[in-house]
Amino acid sequence: MTQTATPKQASVTTKALLSFFLPLAASAMMMMGSHSIISSALARTANAAAALAAYSVAQSVSSIVESPCHNIKRMAIALLDDKASYNAIRGASLIIFLIVLSTVLLIAYGPLGPVIFLRLLGIPSSLYQETIQTFRIFLVFPAIAVLRSFYQALIIKQKKTYVITINMMIRLLLMVIVAQVVPRIPGIPGGGVGAILLAVGVGSEAILSMITAFTWKSNLAAESTTRGTPLRPSTALLFYLPLAAASILESFSKPLINSGLARTASPELALAGYQVAYSFAWIFVGIAFNIHQVVIVFANDAAASAKVRRFVWTVGLITTCGLLLLTFTGGTSWIIENIIGVDASIRQTAVNNVIVLSFMPLTFCLSELYSGMLIVGRQTSSVTVAKLMNTAGIAVATFSIASFLPQLAPYLAGLATLFGSIVEGIVAYWRTKATLSPGLLKPKRGTQA
Repeated sequence: MTQTATPKQASVTTKALLSFFLPLAASAMMMMGSHSIISSALARTANAAAALAAYSVAQSVSSIVESPCHNIKRMAIALLDDKASYNAIRGASLIIFLIVLSTVLLIAYGPLGPVIFLRLLGIPSSLYQETIQTFRIFLVFPAIAVLRSFYQALIIKQKKTYVITINMMIRLLLMVIVAQVVPRIPGIPGGGVGAILLAVGVGSEAILSMITAFTWKSNLAAESTTRGTPLRPSTALLFYLPLAAASILESFSKPLINSGLARTASPELALAGYQVAYSFAWIFVGIAFNIHQVVIVFANDAAASAKVRRFVWTVGLITTCGLLLLTFTGGTSWIIENIIGVDASIRQTAVNNVIVLSFMPLTFCLSELYSGMLIVGRQTSSVTVAKLMNTAGIAVATFSIASFLPQLAPYLAGLATLFGSIVEGIVAYWRTKATLSPGLLKPKRGTQA
């Protein structure tokens, strides 16, 4: 037994983890930096507060609807290992795309738009027209998200993560160029400027990933070495559905917070400040976005999972300390004022929330670590449970502060986001201990995979 385990232990080194993870971390930071490009462009529109608020609300609803597309990446990374699984996952992805696109159309041009934006989220009626016009631009995102998720998964399975970084650099360059042009085009709603920029950025990344990854399809094995029967689209969907449910639950967090902020004394100011704080703080939080991919690819036995756990703790601590240092030395305020370019009232609200969000890299790393372990152990329903508790925590914190602690309104978004992340991490840890054998990423006896 010891002899067969040794090669696996030796293969998972810090160098291997860093060479795989650092390009993903750099890509995530650049991706979140691209949102600051959007915030900066929106800040230059005629009515910056309204544009930021309309984009924030429209984008948050779009994120809910298209969120199932993003989990195609997790499904593919976990299940893709031969040509049959490639075809099965591609077929499942097409089904997911058609369902998501139909939902987006119902909101953009059907009766669901006023119900969601005016009644559920409670945005001011004066903001509705700009918000729905912005949302209609997001119609292109289901196709973009599916292509990007599927082909990025193939790149990650090949451990060619540097390609994702290169594609992200091209995305940023295109967004910077387009950001100089779009705000000057007459007839585009203020919030629509942000939607167009995001479509250009993510769309270019999706196309580049497809072009690059398609050439590696031939590297896939003819048959799986771990499955007895070929993977079918229905089997892939059964694995995927709990992940999709978790993603949908997670995407409710921002609309929940927006709904609470819309009920504060100055809703446009609060929403605009949150959008700026979110786009800035998530540059650092984004480092942890791909931690679960490190777990899925490398944590295949007890020794490897222990190595990955230590690696994740280190990443979370370093990133949190870095954001705290930047915030308390005044760097955050300077960047928001001079680089993003918002006015003083929005800046102070944004800085208040960044102070709280400085702890998010650590809590996010830990929740992603244990969620990744659950995915490897085929316990995807437990991932859904953890995300459900995250959303519940955000809802409780948001409406408690909005209703009973108005003096904390400047910190509402940060506190609610952090509280939900902490709850999710605790639940994911508990489910890992309850469903997986100690130190090994396999289900305990009697636990359904």
